Amino acid sequence: SLDSLSIGPFLVDYMRLIAAAVAAITTLLVYGFIYYTSSGKAIRACTDNRFAALTIGLNDKHLYALSFAVAGGILGVTGCLFSLLIDISPQLGPQLTLLSFTIVIIG
Repeated sequence: SLDSLSIGPFLVDYMRLIAAAVAAITTLLVYGFIYYTSSGKAIRACTDNRFAALTIGLNDKHLYALSFAVAGGILGVTGCLFSLLIDISPQLGPQLTLLSFTIVIIG
């Protein structure tokens, strides 16, 4: 895990390359799910106009649960990739909570 790849004048860790590749693949998979499946189209329809989606017969509670499941899967992948890049310890919790709170506020 300490090996590096030399790309021109840059040194890149293999773990960072693996994490970037898995993140890119996950992004493409989620994009494909949202834009090319009927469930993804239903999620987008419910997001755009909930009442119109209910009118055409979409189950909004099911779609919200499906969106939550997709977000949970993304969170799981993110946690695994994050553990490759930093050392995990109990003292890390408050620091990451403050960082994530700041990101949410700014976002």
